[in-house]
Parts: sequence; structure tokens; C-alpha cells
Amino acid sequence: MIKTEEGVLPTAFADLAEFVREWSLPTERARKDKRATAAMPDLQSYYAAFKPRVPAIAEHLNGFEYSLEKLPAAERNLLQLAFMYMEVAMAVEFYRRPEPEDSFPRDRFVIEDIRI
Repeated sequence: MIKTEEGVLPTAFADLAEFVREWSLPTERARKDKRATAAMPDLQSYYAAFKPRVPAIAEHLNGFEYSLEKLPAAERNLLQLAFMYMEVAMAVEFYRRPEPEDSFPRDRFVIEDIRI
């Protein structure tokens, strides 16, 4: 495990530590809000950093019990960053903007916030 100014991640993912503070968000609402309000160059940078690491992240997290309460802090941060990657990937690959055009207003979309 590596602990940096930015946060805690498993040692194998130390190169992603700079993203923890700003992008490791505990709820779907927070992740959607972050994606929608981020500048496109920031989304593209996040995407570029994470895309090649997704298989290794999935492999690492598969080694843990499927219980959010029992997930160590480093792995929880990594999982939250992976969830954020999924939000960002939609913006980069499909929308080509932070939010889809002509979509249901984000503030009216009710999400049941479940913290992880």
C-alpha cells in the first residue's frame, strides 16, 4: 500500500495516486456531478491514465471479498477510481463532452446514494 499526499492506493497502482483526492468519490451522484462539471481535457487525461490499467485493476480487486464494508481503504479508493473511470469513459468515448446532449436534466435524476 502506498500513502501519499493525495491518498491511499495499493502499491501496484502508485502511479494513479494523484487522482485519489479529486476523483475517488463515494457515491454515484458525486461521480456524475464530477464528470458533468469537469473540463473535457481533465476527463481525457483521467481516461488516458486509467484505460491501460483497467485489466490490472479488475484483476487486483477480484482478489478481495465482495463486501464493501470489508474492503481495505486502499482498495476502496481504487474501486471508486474505477467507477469514476466508467463515468469518464462515457463522456470521452460516446458523448465527446462532459454531459450528453439533450438528456434528462442531471439534477432531476434521482440516484439512491450508497456509500462505498
